[in-house]
Amino acid sequence: MFRYSSQSSCLNQGTGKRLRYSMLIMVAMLAPVMSGWWRIPFTGAAGGPAVVCQAATNGAAAGTHFHRSYGLAGSNERVITVLPTSDNGFILVGFTNRNSPWYLGPYIVKVDGVGSVRWSRTYGDGNKGTGGAVAAADGGFWLAGSTDRDIYLVKMDADGNVQRAITYDGGALEGAGTILATSDGGFLLVGSTSPGYPSPVQALMVKLDGSGSVQWSRTYEVFYYPNGGTGTSLSSAVQTSDGGFLLGGNRTVYDYRTGQYTYSIILLKLNADGTVHQGWELTNPSFGDISLGNIGITTDGGVLLVGTTVVGANGNVRDDDMLAVKLDSAGNLQWSRTYGRAGVLDEGGTAVVQTLDGGFLLTGNTYNSSSGFDAYMLKIDGAGNVQWSRTYDGGGGESITTAVMAADGGFLLAGGTWPDSTAYDDMYVVRTDDLGEGTCNSAPATTVTATPAIAVQTFGVVDSSPAPLTVGTTAFPSAIPETQTENRCRYRLHLPLVVKGP
Repeated sequence: MFRYSSQSSCLNQGTGKRLRYSMLIMVAMLAPVMSGWWRIPFTGAAGGPAVVCQAATNGAAAGTHFHRSYGLAGSNERVITVLPTSDNGFILVGFTNRNSPWYLGPYIVKVDGVGSVRWSRTYGDGNKGTGGAVAAADGGFWLAGSTDRDIYLVKMDADGNVQRAITYDGGALEGAGTILATSDGGFLLVGSTSPGYPSPVQALMVKLDGSGSVQWSRTYEVFYYPNGGTGTSLSSAVQTSDGGFLLGGNRTVYDYRTGQYTYSIILLKLNADGTVHQGWELTNPSFGDISLGNIGITTDGGVLLVGTTVVGANGNVRDDDMLAVKLDSAGNLQWSRTYGRAGVLDEGGTAVVQTLDGGFLLTGNTYNSSSGFDAYMLKIDGAGNVQWSRTYDGGGGESITTAVMAADGGFLLAGGTWPDSTAYDDMYVVRTDDLGEGTCNSAPATTVTATPAIAVQTFGVVDSSPAPLTVGTTAFPSAIPETQTENRCRYRLHLPLVVKGP
């Protein structure tokens, strides 16, 4: 069963829609009378206009704005990668635990420019984990992930059907966390390898050509210990202008004497052949805790890091803000900023997109004890100054994991939403214009900025070794079509108080 809900610029999504509130039924009945109006004023002694989302009948107009969730009955789903398509739609690459409680298997949904589902697929024998995807030149895409022991790479066509599948076996437990498209038409697999629990986990990078053949593969001794203690995990990667790569992740250090953990960001610069060029560690000396969400390459050859850092405490409760750090191509700090909503407890950064004007789009999450988690997006200029910021409420708890720029200069944010403590997670998608506007349940956010004292230090060259891999094929499960069975519009209509005069 395919579960689908919507908060979009369309009042009436068509057959199968189920309105959640009786007030919405009344508004739907009035929709033909209201057609063509964006705001319908109701005059009275108090209150203001009730905002009614205009029914979208034109694909070009509706494609700028939608606010939706997509899911399967009885399981949890989330988006990890978004691939724009040539028809102005998007492929949402995510995971589901429908086929196994132990593996987050692939769940892929194709939506058009108005957010309507064109197809959705699962691939389920219960032992496939999902790492990420990149677009292919023929309109299809490559999907990377992990089996119970190996890395897999699968070529899909534009409809999500399996065309070929490759495995990479290093003789231990290998896994791929993400995949990066490279400038030569190939790929970089970012993953890990370990002999097994409780042995430490090493970082593993595999460079492939456009057909999936291995060009080089190496391990890096930035150990992560699965049973706690000191460890480093590398989860983000970008290609640099010199043909090399910058890897990013988080380091945790546990002090057994004090029982305290400290957290820092780790960056590892690789040459084009995978050998290590330089490493950096970023810390927050004032408050200690700092973490990386993602890395973006900038047009000047530098990088922008987005993540989270502690900025203070409210009693015994710490206060986190979104963090952005701009480095030049040599790893020198150019500027750093924190961004938080006034009077709100926590914000965190998860994705960064450079915009056409030389600025950046930062996305993440915001939390307070009264309303829970909401999606949070802000636009900054090239120096880190806020130009606008907004929040997005899907009616539950929202979490953004990735963002892309659309062909019209607008944005698509994606992640997950959980309606309440008893419901399952769904994919969550917000499509906006270039100012972050256009969806229901979106509001401007008052953002407070500060300049944290982020320290950047180099560290010694990490040991790196070649990692021979055996390349094979696998019978990857065929695509299983999923059927859309429910279509719900959920709105919050703020109707005015109308007072009858004498």
